Amino acid sequence: MRKKKRYSLLPILLIYFSFSFSLPDTVSVIGVGDLMPGTSFPDGSYLPVRPERLLSHVKDIIQSADLAVANLEGCLIDSGGTPKDCWERTDRCFIFRIPEAYVHYIMDAGFDAVGLANNHVRDM
Repeated sequence: MRKKKRYSLLPILLIYFSFSFSLPDTVSVIGVGDLMPGTSFPDGSYLPVRPERLLSHVKDIIQSADLAVANLEGCLIDSGGTPKDCWERTDRCFIFRIPEAYVHYIMDAGFDAVGLANNHVRDM
């Protein structure tokens, strides 16, 4: 009989402890679209001089969210790729070729997840 009493307290204790822990009332989410930190195509002149400072003005905002997600508007690739056929004009062709090292700057800014599923996913 003694064992039954001990086990009958278990549900009461579980209910008590489940109400003693509080969860936040809200969760903040930041979604950023078309994050394009620069491209190395056709040369490095399209890249920022100090890429580590690229997101410094918004870093506090991004890091304040519980979840921060961005859509990367290109591929992380250091070299290579085939330029798009841009209306038969070579001066208007592009490759959204973001240097691979930029992943560290994006992570440092506070993004938790980055999506690549967009119309530039094959720009390499």
